[in-house]
Amino acid sequence: MILGIDPGLDGALAFLDASLWSVVDMPIFKIGKHSEYHLALMAQLLEDQSHLDGLSKPESVMVVLEEIGKRPEQSVQSMVTTGYGHGLLRGMIAVLGYQVQIVNPRKWQNAVLGKFGKGEAKDAAWERARQIAPGANLSGPRGRRLYGRSDAICIAYWYEQHGSVGAA
Repeated sequence: MILGIDPGLDGALAFLDASLWSVVDMPIFKIGKHSEYHLALMAQLLEDQSHLDGLSKPESVMVVLEEIGKRPEQSVQSMVTTGYGHGLLRGMIAVLGYQVQIVNPRKWQNAVLGKFGKGEAKDAAWERARQIAPGANLSGPRGRRLYGRSDAICIAYWYEQHGSVGAA
């Protein structure tokens, strides 16, 4: 099984098991306008999903986690929060004994999306994810595109098509 993860608060986890896709939003909770990672749900989700179709050995799960870095439009607080989530995920993955591959966003985007214009990566990934996993729900209320879901699908797909350990 391959698990692709977009680690942001608006991110998601995409599970690919024998050509079957399952996509789950990053588990968070809100305190007023502020969002936090829901650690217990995150841990439970990582552990429970690893046993799809009878898989029980950690070595049968490959986690592909998107590398984080500062983006021009991102605030310092947002960067700290994303780094915190990335660290939490890395720790949980290690405790569960899963193999992990860290992939730079540009690397998976270039391989999976091909050419796209400046500022078009999210929409390109959303369209590509619709092709890769046609049954996956990539939209929220009122048709809002859930880019975390599409990115997570594309990240898992990148590994399936191009990835290998050490290929960050």
